[in-house]
Amino acid sequence: MLCGGKKDRQQPSFLSEITFGGNEGTLHVVGTASETVQDVDGSTYTVYRVRVAVLVRQGGEQQQGAVWEVCRRYSEFHDLHTLMRALGVVLAELPSKSPFAMMSSVKRSREVGLRDYLNQVLAHCNDEQCQLLSRFLRVNRHLKRGGVSTAPCSYQNLTTWREVADAAPGTYSSSCSPSRHKDDGPMDGSDCSESKRQCAEVGTASLGREVVAGVPHSSLRAQDVGGGVEDR
Repeated sequence: MLCGGKKDRQQPSFLSEITFGGNEGTLHVVGTASETVQDVDGSTYTVYRVRVAVLVRQGGEQQQGAVWEVCRRYSEFHDLHTLMRALGVVLAELPSKSPFAMMSSVKRSREVGLRDYLNQVLAHCNDEQCQLLSRFLRVNRHLKRGGVSTAPCSYQNLTTWREVADAAPGTYSSSCSPSRHKDDGPMDGSDCSESKRQCAEVGTASLGREVVAGVPHSSLRAQDVGGGVEDR
């Protein structure tokens, strides 16, 4: 896997070429469910439990290999989508915000929409976009552990946008280093030493200074902090 792919490349995605248990597989989001989570200050907000699976072929049949879940807020999907668009074409359409986000019918529609969105971008991401997606879905961490992680969503175990932003273009030169992101490094397990120059040059001009400069998460999106149950 190269860290510095072409922005206009749409096929194939390196996330469609995963090896698990000696078999080649493809990465899929098999389900998305919403939950209401309580913050440490007592406020509540909605998160989406994303169920990820590696589908492998064995004996001519497709079976699930590693399976895990990650919890993400809508604002994290939105920020991911923004960064993806800065890195190239995004064929999928992210479900929009809604003033009725807490209605059951809207929740169900968004759960399906987010699942379909992730599967579309997984199938058509270029190398830089795939790097972000692998961080967002914690791919390498769970493949190393053999998958099977279904911890409940909570304030304590929700990963913040900083973990994704730290792996964004403009920081690849450090995120490729084995000293950082130990559990979510390059898909091939290398330190990308031959590609560090390429990695460092990717996307720094096209992305906001907030992400590249490493400012606190709270300054990225004011609506992500505090408040009651919101569409965020």
